[in-house]
Amino acid sequence: MQVFISYAREDYEIAERLYGDLGQRDGVRPWMDRKDILAGQNWRLAIQKSSCFLALHSSDSVSKAGYVQKELRMALDKVMFIFTHPK
Repeated sequence: MQVFISYAREDYEIAERLYGDLGQRDGVRPWMDRKDILAGQNWRLAIQKSSCFLALHSSDSVSKAGYVQKELRMALDKVMFIFTHPK
């Protein structure tokens, strides 16, 4: 099961820790941009291919416009599971 991790840049350390923890579980393949994106790869396809979508919500992620909101909108459109993580 591929798990897409969405996060604000300010929350990278939390996302990286979650990535590592999930990667130790059998059958779980975490995916996040800084770890898994290839040059020229479309991150939108990674969301579409993922079984789950984890959105790390914090004061940083909800107070700014950018990719976090775009990723969340795409996930909601695809009816994926969302996990909200307070900072």
